[in-house]
Amino acid sequence: MKFNYIKYGAYLALILVILYVCIYIFEKGKELGKAAAIN
Repeated sequence: MKFNYIKYGAYLALILVILYVCIYIFEKGKELGKAAAIN
């Protein structure tokens, strides 16, 4: 049972990291888009 929780936790952490990276890229893209629009 304990091993399954560790496995589940690892998958959950991986998903959170991927989501965080996607949000970070999206925010950066918005900033770059604004900068491009100004220039």
